[in-house]
Amino acid sequence: MRSLTTISIILASCEVDCTDQQNSTYEPPAIWEKLPEVGPVEHMEPKRPGMNRAAVPRGYFDKRTSEDCSFPLDVLILQDATDSFSDNIESMKNTQLSLLTQGILAEHPDSRFGVVSFKDKPVYPLGNRDDYCQRFDASLSTNVDDVIAAYGNIVSYGGADAPENQFGALFAALQSDTPGWSKDPVATKLVVISTDAGPHYAGDSHTEDMGMRPFGGVFQEGNAAEQCLQEYYPSPEQVKNLIASTGAYVASLVYDGDWNNGWPSKSWIKFNQYIDQKDAFVAPQAPDSSDFWSRLAAIIATIEDIECIHETTPAPTTTPATTTPPATLPPATTAGECACPCEDCTCCPEVIIELQHKPSKLHLDIENAPVA
Repeated sequence: MRSLTTISIILASCEVDCTDQQNSTYEPPAIWEKLPEVGPVEHMEPKRPGMNRAAVPRGYFDKRTSEDCSFPLDVLILQDATDSFSDNIESMKNTQLSLLTQGILAEHPDSRFGVVSFKDKPVYPLGNRDDYCQRFDASLSTNVDDVIAAYGNIVSYGGADAPENQFGALFAALQSDTPGWSKDPVATKLVVISTDAGPHYAGDSHTEDMGMRPFGGVFQEGNAAEQCLQEYYPSPEQVKNLIASTGAYVASLVYDGDWNNGWPSKSWIKFNQYIDQKDAFVAPQAPDSSDFWSRLAAIIATIEDIECIHETTPAPTTTPATTTPPATLPPATTAGECACPCEDCTCCPEVIIELQHKPSKLHLDIENAPVA
């Protein structure tokens, strides 16, 4: 929910359209101050589902070749449905969903799409009485019309305080059977968070005030509403481990009026580094999400760079010109000399020389030699 440091919080006892409000000064919990110091991620290995990355055999994370880089994507959008996102939902329904589904299917046939909306806990001051933690609006499907129709049923309201239940919605989305994630190991999971707020998390300023028990680390499929009221939010560490265990990519498209210094943008940039993803997985979006597809397309291109081998034509090689050195000729000989380095010249029988000048060395009987 969009907010300045001082925000107006709707009382949980009010209906959605009530006018009885209470002003409260609220400092958003600075998640980037709670996380360990990490820097930008320069290198990422391809992600694969359900594997302990430290225990996988060598070669498991090898990149896909050009022939199978058109892998299908399971794209699940986690849509902020709080009061400030009405324009965004209309834009998604009217234009952006059609653009993104057409664009993805053109490069990644058989991709599927789904939607989970989130608000916050229906407990003051976290949320309004009619809020919900998360809701499965459309399971993953190749039927784009189902996703567009689901957006028509999302009503933006509530949210109360600034942070929302993105972390809880992530657990529900990745652990529940309802989205229907593909079992095909070739398919790649992509969760796209669309929001203008940072996340609530275990250890933020409201934890001790709510009287809730810590999040147990497991989304309770058949007890989700009660869990929403009884357990607090997941910790960043729990979410990081969840993402690693499922092999999902998590993209964050965030509206923030002050991208360089704002609380929402800093929250997601820091968390993205914490889960060891490249900076490109967090991007700003327009106030009405009118650039949603263009931003997401750049993120998918980053996934392709991580997952695939991009073959390039090698530059032509040139061989430097060489000059054949001239043949080495034996030195010229004169009468009475050898042409070879041996002392007695018998190593060079083909060379005609005058032996009579060296009788002492060859011990020839020159006096008795026949005359030609």
